[in-house]
Amino acid sequence: MPFLDINLEEIETAFFKIKAVMLYPDHPEERQRYVCLHQGLRAAQKPGQSAKEFAACVSPLLKELYALKEPEMRKRFERGRIAGGILVLIRQLQDHAIEEGVHKAIYMLDQWRKAGDLVCPVGTRRTSLQHYWARFKPVAHFWADVYLRKHHVICTQPHPQTSPEVIATFLARAEWFRRYGEQHIPKRSNPPVPTLSPEQSWAVPVRVPLPAVDVKVPRLTGRQRQCLETYLNAKIYFAKRKKEREQACL
Repeated sequence: MPFLDINLEEIETAFFKIKAVMLYPDHPEERQRYVCLHQGLRAAQKPGQSAKEFAACVSPLLKELYALKEPEMRKRFERGRIAGGILVLIRQLQDHAIEEGVHKAIYMLDQWRKAGDLVCPVGTRRTSLQHYWARFKPVAHFWADVYLRKHHVICTQPHPQTSPEVIATFLARAEWFRRYGEQHIPKRSNPPVPTLSPEQSWAVPVRVPLPAVDVKVPRLTGRQRQCLETYLNAKIYFAKRKKEREQACL
């Protein structure tokens, strides 16, 4: 199990390290580059400096590097948030005593896309969603918090984004989702495999003090549950898609 290398006493560095792991869970070099880039940007900005003044004083090399990386980071943010949404949906399905699993959660997101209820700047077709889950699964528990915040389930706290209180609470909720994912085994899993891998999921070290949290996941709406009436098992779905493509080529 990989562990976050953080110290909440060095709060700004910890903030960047957490985000780096969330964006690049399998790329240590990219994580280091992300931390260095944002530390450089933060160090270059003076207190009370306007965005225009800041842009004028940042070195051309730093600005060029950020310009190259920012679009990629934005896409990774959206893909990671979707992976977090899949984990949240699995918990929501379980709360309704509905047979739950990754494929069913992905199916629901795909149906919301077709209905216009899922607006996202990255691709959200079923195959794309599966790809996002596979890539961001080791950090999906961190993104679950971001997904809930995006849907206004978690209220913004009256602290700066990088305050120790906010980050510690964020990490505590992520740990709650990690434990859930590692203990949750889908009913049709054969052999039994947990939703999140205990060997691959990033965790917060025991030495980092975290507050007790009570994570409340909202129940699905009636409209959200309706899309399950047309659910097709993933194997059946892709076999159907393959047959449709073969017929189209005739």
